[in-house]
Amino acid sequence: ALVFVVVIAVLAGPLALVPLAAMGLVVALGLGAQARLLAMQAQNQSAAQSRQGVLVETLGGLVTLQTLPGAGALRARWQDALRAQALTGYAIRALNMRALNAAAMIQQGAQAMVVALGALQVIQGGLALGALLASVMLTGRAMAPLGQLVSVLTRLAQARAALGRIDAALSSPPPPARTAAPLGGAITLRDVTLTHPGAPIPALRDVSLTLRPGEKVALIGPVGSGKSTLLHVVLGLAAPQTGQVLLDGRDLSSLPRDVLQSDMGAVLQDAWLFSGSVQDNIA
Repeated sequence: ALVFVVVIAVLAGPLALVPLAAMGLVVALGLGAQARLLAMQAQNQSAAQSRQGVLVETLGGLVTLQTLPGAGALRARWQDALRAQALTGYAIRALNMRALNAAAMIQQGAQAMVVALGALQVIQGGLALGALLASVMLTGRAMAPLGQLVSVLTRLAQARAALGRIDAALSSPPPPARTAAPLGGAITLRDVTLTHPGAPIPALRDVSLTLRPGEKVALIGPVGSGKSTLLHVVLGLAAPQTGQVLLDGRDLSSLPRDVLQSDMGAVLQDAWLFSGSVQDNIA
């Protein structure tokens, strides 16, 4: 763009100041819009995160919501987050369109100003008609790339907002170091009873079991006899209503989750494959 301005200066002299000033206005317009876009993008991403959090909480606690009158509150939170995201998204698009329209007006105004000032010079004999026509065309060529500057700065604001979220996630403090001793493998169940919500009979009733380290035990039974439920109880995925689960003599509920995740492994009947290779899922 500056090359065209230099050519205009050679052909028409002071007329080159018109596209040069217009370019400065477009750059200032883009930078000013970017500051507001950054704030709006942060609000939009915060609303999207809140909406996603409500969705995950609702799906994770779906069984609990079916037994408690809390669905209305979560629905209101979901609607508020969705409304906030929609409003900020609309404000971002509106600001982007206003900036693009303003840049287009500046571009057209620059060409009109070159025509008007150049015509006066042509009438006064200080400028040839051919130089004026060339200056008008070169002004349009010089301003054309800047017409996309606002759009580029908008995408830059989106990228900067996303990068800020990533930096915040990566710079979060690491989890505390493990302090509990590793598990040896002894599992004890004492009078464990668990009834699923809405079930007429317990899935487990007064179950007592002792597994020694290194021992191999097979539980067999028909569908619905409680095999998977028992495994969930041992893994800490389901809490029994009565009874006690001990790992190496320590109550399961008193053990940190990281200890259970690092020292216990299970292959459930409903396996979920995450993105990546099979080796990544196993590791």
